[in-house]
Amino acid sequence: MKKLYFYFIAAGLVCLAAACNKEADVQAPAPEAQTQKVIIHAGMEGSGTKVSIDGSTGKFSWNEGDKIAVHTSGADWVESDELGADPGASADFTLSLTDAERDWFAVYPSSSAGTVSASALTISYPDTYYLKSLDSEDARLVMVAKNAPGKDLEFKHVGAILRLTVKDVPKGAHSLYVNFLDKIVHGNFDVTGLDSEPFAPTVTATSGSCRVIFYFPSSLAAMQDVVLNIPVPTGDLGRIKVQAADAGGYDFTNPLTITGPTLARAHGKKMEMYLPTFSVSATKKVIFSPGNLQASTTDYGTNWTWGFAKQQYELLASNATVNGKMAIAEESGSRDIFRWSNAKSADFGINAEEVSTYYDYVNNTFLDWGTNVIDGYPAGTWRTPGANLTYTFSSLPANIEALSGRGEIEYLFEERSASTITGLTAVGGDDIVVDNSRYVKAYVCGVRAYVLFPDHFIYPEGVDKAPLINRGDSWWRATYDATTWPKMEAAGAICLPCVNGSVFYYTSTYNVGDVDGWGVNMMDLHYNYGRIGWGRPYQNYHVRLVRDAN
Repeated sequence: MKKLYFYFIAAGLVCLAAACNKEADVQAPAPEAQTQKVIIHAGMEGSGTKVSIDGSTGKFSWNEGDKIAVHTSGADWVESDELGADPGASADFTLSLTDAERDWFAVYPSSSAGTVSASALTISYPDTYYLKSLDSEDARLVMVAKNAPGKDLEFKHVGAILRLTVKDVPKGAHSLYVNFLDKIVHGNFDVTGLDSEPFAPTVTATSGSCRVIFYFPSSLAAMQDVVLNIPVPTGDLGRIKVQAADAGGYDFTNPLTITGPTLARAHGKKMEMYLPTFSVSATKKVIFSPGNLQASTTDYGTNWTWGFAKQQYELLASNATVNGKMAIAEESGSRDIFRWSNAKSADFGINAEEVSTYYDYVNNTFLDWGTNVIDGYPAGTWRTPGANLTYTFSSLPANIEALSGRGEIEYLFEERSASTITGLTAVGGDDIVVDNSRYVKAYVCGVRAYVLFPDHFIYPEGVDKAPLINRGDSWWRATYDATTWPKMEAAGAICLPCVNGSVFYYTSTYNVGDVDGWGVNMMDLHYNYGRIGWGRPYQNYHVRLVRDAN
């Protein structure tokens, strides 16, 4: 590396008056305090290579605005001035100190400098990043250089980089939470290898858990992919859980967990992952709420608060419904089953106008449960999915494929291009569909359920691959227990729990084509043995809400 070390010295010029003149009693002005700036030339290992990613080279240059911190013999850090535009792969950093004051180590970026002595050094990794670009190549990898008078700074990496591309980040997302479940990758770390020759300082991730937050320049205007360059200490990174959040800090997707790589100093790894979204049309994707909708009261139903089940498979022990007037016999209680009402309600989520009987419901305006504040989410965050069933209950087709003009529910279950899952074995001679498998009927922690797979799904390690179906099937083909269900959930699977083997959920659509009174105007999904149909309005149903992702 070419040495370009030199000083800028700015000194006040002092004019000394002659001592023999008659005005000798007038003292000369005191000299101005001297200021010195030292310019230190700095480069980094690998001729400008910041990290090797999957055998390819990611070129690194100093960026405009970069700073370094240089330690001084006064046991202090001195921060450099910011670099100007286009500094290149090596650069001159200007600092306010004398060359003789330099000792021990220098650190990049300057914000990472910690405690230091001749034989010990602590550096810091941040827990928050503000992205300038969603596909940015910028990554301020922590580097350390030996620091001595008259020497250029040759920076060496102390850690590695994880280049994580997060796909299908929803429209409106404002940040990504990257949770390292098994390792601590931010905070203060002791540097080892300070005395090694060649110089190879290293920090290693420690056991524990932590979260790193990436904030976007603004909320996303459309669903898109986001590239995260994450500086990390070396070692096995363990499990990594990623989740989007909106501008209010509320979770925007169900979390997805992947297994991170093992990384060595000055190396990295490219990985990509899809956040779990579900297509409900050829152009529309949604995410599901964390669990079934629940309503709770402490005053016999005069007032209600709304929340989601803590577990996706959770069904409340009581099968009692909230009646048409949103009243219950007990003073306190929670319900997750709702009944059609003929009374106008501002929060019940079925009817916005008072009607005499359910036959009149065809003239009603649907009032979505999502208009409520639910678990702190602002009103309007969630909505009830729709369908497009316009035939009579008595003429319900035997198979959903006989329908035309699919609605959201039909598309979700029967038409979307979902995951291809291989390595399955046919059971009992059945034809097993593995391409575009969208769901499986399963026992989830003892509860019968339909388990929906997101558009992109990778079967998690440690879980047997169950036969997957898309069509009518009366068998419950899989079993997920307290050990395997969390793995399925972490991979993005959604559980719709059943009552007596059937799934009854409201939709936001009523059957406008029915004129004979059978199942007229009901907003439910009855998915039993592979058939979608309408129930009668006086029956009781659950609610599972969705949120638009694009």
